[in-house]
Amino acid sequence: DQARQASADSILLARQIAHPHSLGFALAMAASLRCSMGEIGAASALAGELRELADKYNNPFLQASAILIGGWASAARGDTGAIAQIEQAVATQRLVHEASGILFLTPLADAHCRLGQYED
Repeated sequence: DQARQASADSILLARQIAHPHSLGFALAMAASLRCSMGEIGAASALAGELRELADKYNNPFLQASAILIGGWASAARGDTGAIAQIEQAVATQRLVHEASGILFLTPLADAHCRLGQYED
């Protein structure tokens, strides 16, 4: 509950200061938290808002984050096509910020497991 509240507070603060990159980061972190808590619907909704913001400001890092989280949510719902979406996010992230690319591999591995693709 504390983590949910802290992430909600960070989103609220970012909205109050009207700083789109801070809002994007807060949305990405909140969506990642919801992924780790298995809250598929909440993660998907946050990823959707993140995607809109990222597209509006043409921010490839945030776009990749939104695609990654949206793909994870789709995989958690059983959509095998989500793997390609997550792989696209991983590839984009490697181009944008190589050092953080490893963070994107955990949701990819989780998606493979959720879909029973243990060999991949």
